[in-house]
Amino acid sequence: RFVMVGKGPGKSNIEQKLKEEIRAAFPNGNAPIFLTGFRKAIPQIMASLTALVVPSIQDAQPLVIPQAFALKKTVIASRIGGIPEIVDAGCGILVAPRDVDALASGIVQALDRRWNESALSTRFERYGRGGEEETLRVCETPISRPAGVARLGTSPPHTPPPSHPDHPTRP
Repeated sequence: RFVMVGKGPGKSNIEQKLKEEIRAAFPNGNAPIFLTGFRKAIPQIMASLTALVVPSIQDAQPLVIPQAFALKKTVIASRIGGIPEIVDAGCGILVAPRDVDALASGIVQALDRRWNESALSTRFERYGRGGEEETLRVCETPISRPAGVARLGTSPPHTPPPSHPDHPTRP
């Protein structure tokens, strides 16, 4: 099964084309492809995946990649921006951007290969500890919770800004 999560430029065009191709390929309606649109519960969704595909054509360093490593998921991604700095042959497959055949081939290769989970988690330790602690906590919660129920954390207590001599704080 394939799950397409998120939104972005051209999403409606991509979604429409995919739906047409899905209907043509699976006329009985049993398509193994799900288009979810925007979702907040990405860690819970990602936990159910075999691999993460990031076919970006422009991206500096998507946070979703270290999140995938935190869950010991391999990554198939476009060779753009800072992605090659964190994805290599030990944890994923890089493909040329906008090359649909290379992307399809990369997905097949990734699904056929047995990945070293400790190498994937090491990659997370190396690149993901900065902002993904929260993701790891969420991912460690029971997956059986309905989407949107898991708490992503609490907001820090509100602290008023310090007063400035030219702009004193009002009581």
